[in-house]
Amino acid sequence: FDGRFTVANGERGPRQTLPHVAGSVEMRHALILLDFANQTETERLAATTQPLFWTYRVQVNATSNLHWQPPDGDIDFSADLMIEQTPDSLLVYGDMRALRGAYYFLSNRFDVRQADLTFDNLEGVNPVLEVEATTRVKEPAPGSCTTSGSQEITARITGRADEPVVAFTSTCDGWDEPSILRELTYGRFFDTGGSVTARSAGDPLDSYVTQAIN
Repeated sequence: FDGRFTVANGERGPRQTLPHVAGSVEMRHALILLDFANQTETERLAATTQPLFWTYRVQVNATSNLHWQPPDGDIDFSADLMIEQTPDSLLVYGDMRALRGAYYFLSNRFDVRQADLTFDNLEGVNPVLEVEATTRVKEPAPGSCTTSGSQEITARITGRADEPVVAFTSTCDGWDEPSILRELTYGRFFDTGGSVTARSAGDPLDSYVTQAIN
């Protein structure tokens, strides 16, 4: 990154005065390796209670090459963020916008069409999401859909990051959300030779898979 910073005395801590860093950053390349989607409550708590060595207020700008790389994906973002660390909290304001990327759920590759994160600090570091991603699955039974061959599935995620609203749609008119979830998870491993509606609707895994995705 390129940056310009001013370091001065900040607030008085329990043992010493903390340095305070103020400035701006033009990001060239960055990797975010923390998987926010799988943080436990303990990890979240630990992240907010670590001892501080300094406080800061920094404007971060990135036109590209800000990559979120959890184990299951890689999404390239642009960003316009004001990040402030006070003695008792982390404040983030601004926006992140996905430029391109992919995310894997089981063996399904989802291509990210949109991933907008808006940080307003109303509930801590808990941005508002607008996400849309698509994948394709093989039609399980010939003639079960109005079109032949593979079908496109679209996942949309909205709401706060800690309580997202997830909705699935498909180019197959005969698939409702339970059918789509089955095709994304264990359903594609079955070969019943029947239509989608005839497949294991009462399978005990259905509720488990749905809860896991939620």
